[in-house]
This record gives sequence, C-alpha cells and structure tokens, in this order.
Amino acid sequence: MATPQDKRSSLRSCQNFNVIKMALMAAGLRTLFPSMVCFVLGAWIYVMCTDGLTVQDFFTPWMAGFFVDFYIYVFPFALWVLYKESNLLLVPVWILLLICTGSMGAGTFTFVQFLKLSPQEAAEDPIYHALLRPEHKYVSILSDEVQEGKQQRSPVLLVVAARIVFTSLVGVMIATLIWSVVAQGSPFRKEILTPAMAANLIDMCANFIALSVWVAYKETSWLSASMWIAVLILPGGIAAFIATQLFQLSSHDPLYLVLVKKNHSRRATCRVPLLSSAKSSGQGY
Repeated sequence: MATPQDKRSSLRSCQNFNVIKMALMAAGLRTLFPSMVCFVLGAWIYVMCTDGLTVQDFFTPWMAGFFVDFYIYVFPFALWVLYKESNLLLVPVWILLLICTGSMGAGTFTFVQFLKLSPQEAAEDPIYHALLRPEHKYVSILSDEVQEGKQQRSPVLLVVAARIVFTSLVGVMIATLIWSVVAQGSPFRKEILTPAMAANLIDMCANFIALSVWVAYKETSWLSASMWIAVLILPGGIAAFIATQLFQLSSHDPLYLVLVKKNHSRRATCRVPLLSSAKSSGQGY
C-alpha cells in the first residue's frame, strides 16, 4: 500500500513532467510560427522572381472565391487582435498587416504573444496564457458568488451576434463556391493554378497550420480534434468550427471563453494559478 510520502513523490513527479511538457510545447510554438512566416515569405518571393504576378491573376471567379475564403480565415485573427492587443495604437497596424499579408501577419502576432509569456506561464499552459488577456486569466471570485451565477457575464446580444456572423460566413462561402463553379467550372484544372493562386494556397496552408494548433488545443479528444482539423481544409471550415463553439456557450458567457477549451471555461473566470497554489501548499518543484 502506498504511503502518503509515496503519493506526494508521485504527485511531484507528475507535476514536474507536466512542467517540462508545457515548456517544450512553448519552445516548439515559438519556433513554429516564425518558421511559418519565413516559409510563406520565401514562397511569395520565389513566385514573384520566377513567374511574376499579373493583375489578371487576381480577377478570376475562382481567385475571388479564394479571397473570400482567405479573409474568412483572417477574420478570427483580426478579432483576436482586437481582443488581445492592449495598445490601441498597435491594433490598426496589426489588422492592416493581417489584411495585406495574411498568415505572415497572423504568425508574427502569435509569435509575439508567445514571446511575452513569463517562464511560469510557459510552464503552466502556454496556449491558454497566450490566448487570453491578463485580466481574464486569474479573476478572484468567491465560490458562493459563482454558485449564485454572479460571475462576469457579457450582454446576451454579443454572443448571439457572434453566432449570426460566423454562421452567415459559412453561408457566404457556400454561395461563393456555387458562383465560382457556375462561372468558371471545376477548380481542378491547370489554367486555374496561376502563380498568384499557388502563392495564396501556400499562405492558406500556413493559416491552416496556425488554426489547427488552436483546434487541437480546444478539443478534448484526439478524435474530435482530427475531425475538425479535417473540416478546416474545406472552404469556410474555420467559420463552421467557431460557430459550433459559440453555440456551446451560454448566451450570457463572456465571449472570450470561446478561445479556451471547455474544461478551462470555469478556469478563466474563477481560478488560482497552478504553480502558485502548489508552492503555497509546500509542493513546489
């Protein structure tokens, strides 16, 4: 039979393993995003130097359809910038960078958020801390207030409006696909794959990788995560995923809870830091 000392030792080992795992994840993500930005930049430079880009490349039905899907992917990043960036002077700069460069702007902003993490945050849960504003990470609320439903709430119309917006984006993407097929036929033809389309597809792949990291973090099982990552490949897939997550929120929940996984929703409104609580209980690392 395990003694209390054995249990404490096992708990410390588990905590140490989690700290190492999270620290490695933070280091990996800090490497992934700048690498992604450099790869996309290199692809654009290669296309422009070898094949060049013409104005006609950007004015075809399928290219228009691509741009609709492209900005549907950019839209969640822009909303995250509006929420996350505390410096109001930098908000329009970041959003303009997103609009003009797509995944390069998104990857750079995400990389900056991971760079801002403290060693404690990186060792605890780097994605959670990178996603949320500081004031939304540790909000001290008494347990009886939580039970009485007095925790921070958002206006009901905010969540409802977000549901309408992202559901509408799915409809817009479907309508755009139908129009593109009617106007230009199948996309699986050589003449459709212009240099501009090829470069933009690489850009979209980078956005797909960044959003896949978030989807894998949010989903509670690998099966559901794999399913949704497969859906992301489809046009408008990210809008469908976010709309689904919004419908899982209560109409009065803070809208930022859509960023974190389901079992962190309570954590984001009523929580004590893991490392701090461990140290205070004498179970430091």
